Order: sequence, then structure tokens, then C-alpha cells
Amino acid sequence: RYYETLLSGEILAPIETDWTYRNFVALEQALLGNEEAVHFFSEMLEPAPGLQLPQERDETHLGEQGEHRVLPFNPVSSELIGLARQLGYPIQAVLLTGHMKVMSLMSGEAHAVSSVTVNGRPEQEGAEQSL
Repeated sequence: RYYETLLSGEILAPIETDWTYRNFVALEQALLGNEEAVHFFSEMLEPAPGLQLPQERDETHLGEQGEHRVLPFNPVSSELIGLARQLGYPIQAVLLTGHMKVMSLMSGEAHAVSSVTVNGRPEQEGAEQSL
């Protein structure tokens, strides 16, 4: 809404809000005791495999921190960025999709589990103004 308002040349009306990050933390903590939420996520994660990737036996491909070394990203980055543009998705979504497919192929499982870092803002007016 804000983006479209600015594009149209209109002036944004300021929103009065007393929202802070502690409000988000309180909402998350309240959710921990919510039986419906616990049931929802337990059911969602039930088919997730316990071990997804085979254990690395040959340590010659491991770096100092135990990470698995891969070829540099630059040779394929322009093609992936082009694919993202063609599909109309952010490059992060294309990379995450590839990551999930590799996790599924490596584990032999139809379902894969991973994680991403997201922002913490509730769906309420003014929350997007938080830092």
C-alpha cells in the first residue's frame, strides 16, 4: 500500500503506533502455550525425516569448520538470476527451492526440512516501521 501510494505521488499519512519488537516476542511466547499451534506444527513436522543427509566419511572435502566445500557460485549466478526473473520470483526463492530439492534427493525422502531466517513482525498496522 505504501509503495503504491508513493508511486502515485500521494503523500503518506503518518501512522501512530506504539509497536516495538517486544510485542512480537510476547506474541511468540504466548503461542508456545497454545495447544492448537503445538498440534498444528507437530502434525506438519510428523513426516519429516530424522536424518536427511548421509554422514561424510571422507574428510578431505571438509573445510576448517566442518563445512562441505562447493564450487564457486559466480559461474552459475547469472543463469540463476535470469531464471528467477523469468519465473517472477526473488533469487532467494529459487535458491531455497534448489536447496530443498537437493535435501530431498540426498536423503531419498519426499519431504525435506530446513530453515530460513525471517523477520519478526506481526500482522498489524505500523509493524513495518519497526527496526
